[in-house]
Amino acid sequence: MRFKRQTDALIVGAGPVGMLSALSLNDRGMGVTIIDVGTPKSMRSYALALHPASLRLLARYGLTEQLLAGGHRVDRVSFYERTQRVGVLDYAALRDDYPYVLVVPQTRLEEVLLGALEARGVKVHWLHQALRFRELAEGVEVD
Repeated sequence: MRFKRQTDALIVGAGPVGMLSALSLNDRGMGVTIIDVGTPKSMRSYALALHPASLRLLARYGLTEQLLAGGHRVDRVSFYERTQRVGVLDYAALRDDYPYVLVVPQTRLEEVLLGALEARGVKVHWLHQALRFRELAEGVEVD
């Protein structure tokens, strides 16, 4: 499917990084177009660990609370060599608004990001692929 559109930024790929990039640019007043070769519903979902810095970033857009509801909080990780514990990573000891790692399915993070984009009027154009880029005097043309 082809369409012609002028935009400030073209995001190729509607995974978590692409959608968060689009959200950030849109919130800064830029026109954003997102394309993805895939379909809206992924056939696979991977476990995703969101660290404190990621949770703070998502909180800027009001998204952390939605993720907390369906996530699993990890306060401490222990490391073992055979049966001997050799180390502990204690997130609860951090002086942070989010002193833990939050484990959520990647599809849940994508749903939350997609909802935030839709609320701002930003649409993902599924089943679209960028094949060629041509630099022009007034910008870049993408086929």
